[in-house]
Amino acid sequence: GWTFTIGSILQSNHGLLVFDEIDKVDNDIIVSINECTSQGSVSINKAGQRGTFYTNTNVLGMGNPKYSSFNEDKSIWSQCRVIEDSTLTRFHLIYAMHDTISKEHDMAIIESMLRRESVDDEQSISDELINKYIAYAKTNVKPYFNDEAKATLIDYYSNIREEAKRSVLGKPITPRDAEAMINISMAIA
Repeated sequence: GWTFTIGSILQSNHGLLVFDEIDKVDNDIIVSINECTSQGSVSINKAGQRGTFYTNTNVLGMGNPKYSSFNEDKSIWSQCRVIEDSTLTRFHLIYAMHDTISKEHDMAIIESMLRRESVDDEQSISDELINKYIAYAKTNVKPYFNDEAKATLIDYYSNIREEAKRSVLGKPITPRDAEAMINISMAIA
């Protein structure tokens, strides 16, 4: 007989799926997250059987720019093109971390790393407490948009779309980005 084996997206339901080195993952696998991130489901069609599984999975992808480091003279968007546009536009936020070499900056980084390694366990918050806090917030905190917040988001979205339309280097702004703005605003609230 045939069986369905659930993949990473379904295993991460109500959680976080993390792709480290996403730029090196096979493109067919990366494109497979499109349905999950846009429709909240995963469709399977195997051996004449079709199944749809609903999922609420957040996706975090980390990767390197095309040429291993960012070129200051090119747009960040053009340097992230190791992933198909159809998938890249589904990420709500894209951060570019530049590796700036300076003695002061490098010293601050390693000092921070050493401080983290020397923190007393009694001072840190336990994983169990963090999990309880997140579960409580998901169940009991229901943010909403008042009229002022709605107007602010509407104005910002329409203005940024106009700016993006005039720019040849920037990312096109789509209704998917409006959804991202709403989701991020709710998360911050």
